[in-house]
Amino acid sequence: LGPNPTESERVNEIRMGLYEQGLTDSEIAKITDTTYNAIGAWRRRNHLPINERTGDKNDRRPEKVS
Repeated sequence: LGPNPTESERVNEIRMGLYEQGLTDSEIAKITDTTYNAIGAWRRRNHLPINERTGDKNDRRPEKVS
C-alpha cells in the first residue's frame, strides 16, 4: 500500500472530480465550502479552462462534500 494522500491532495482530487463533471467555479466553491476566488486560483494553477454552464439549471448536482 502507498502512503495516505495529504489533505491538499484529497482536496485537489475532490475539486478535480467536480470540475470534470462540468461544474462551474461557483458550484464547486459552494459544494466544497470555499470561495469562488479560491476555486478560480486553483483552476488557473492547474491550467484548466472555465467550465461554462450550458445545460438546464435543474440538472442533478452532487451533494456537498466535506
